[in-house]
Amino acid sequence: MLNRLRRFLQKPASLRPAGIFISHVSTPRITAHFERLRHETIGLIDWHFLHNDGNWPAPQWDIPTPSAEQLMPSRYRQMVANAGIMNGFLDTLVIPCVLALNRPFVWVMEYDVDFSGNWADFFRLYPNDPTDLLTTTVTTPATEPDWHHWTTARCPQGYPRDAWRRGFHPVMRMSRHFATTYCNAMRDDKWGGHWEYTLPSVAHHQRLSLRDLRFGGDENRVGPTYSNTPNDVRLLPGTFVWRPFRDAYFHEDPGAFAETNRLYHPIKTDDPGWDQAFNARRAAVAANT
Repeated sequence: MLNRLRRFLQKPASLRPAGIFISHVSTPRITAHFERLRHETIGLIDWHFLHNDGNWPAPQWDIPTPSAEQLMPSRYRQMVANAGIMNGFLDTLVIPCVLALNRPFVWVMEYDVDFSGNWADFFRLYPNDPTDLLTTTVTTPATEPDWHHWTTARCPQGYPRDAWRRGFHPVMRMSRHFATTYCNAMRDDKWGGHWEYTLPSVAHHQRLSLRDLRFGGDENRVGPTYSNTPNDVRLLPGTFVWRPFRDAYFHEDPGAFAETNRLYHPIKTDDPGWDQAFNARRAAVAANT
């Protein structure tokens, strides 16, 4: 089995970044959101729609993918003890899928992330960026002491608390080198905790490059790509927060997005109640025009 996994990880890769669009549901509105993303980034990123409709890592897509149980059994056992991927173990879904694509860099984006502009304008900020892990809201225990998941964090002996890192990962990009290094690290049961802690902390611990997506490749020339407030439990105020949600994507209602060319999160369109509220608001707008 190990020899098969080694051969799997050593396949030659294409040079263009791939992208994984993750959704636990598939609806016409989410499909339209994905198609806008795919269409606006043709030639930049090769996107794949990954449907995972339960609380266990079971990707439904067209790419043969090894399981987390094979690749990082210790982390898989932690996920099982957690009763699934929710609340901190989405890495058991993401990392095997990133490795399955066999690309030097892979973007990973959840279905409730949006951009108030042309998606190409965002992704063109990082065409030659060599960073191993690009994510959002990178903080430390000193800069965000009230983050409640610090209490579950575990690490190998000798990795000091002031070196720990936290990130917020609804959209991120990782190198294949990082994904492989993370996979190897998470075979050690000394690592544990929420994936918002484990991903950036493993990158830092292994001396791989880590950077916040808040700015593009040149922050003297490019303005912020999102805003939020890390030490607030909901990350408010800002455009890229935990709550509250918006009920429409940018292509559906651009006027509802006050700041242009910014990442927004979360946009929730997968619940019938949210769909009803959105349709009622659109009908009211139409009636007044």
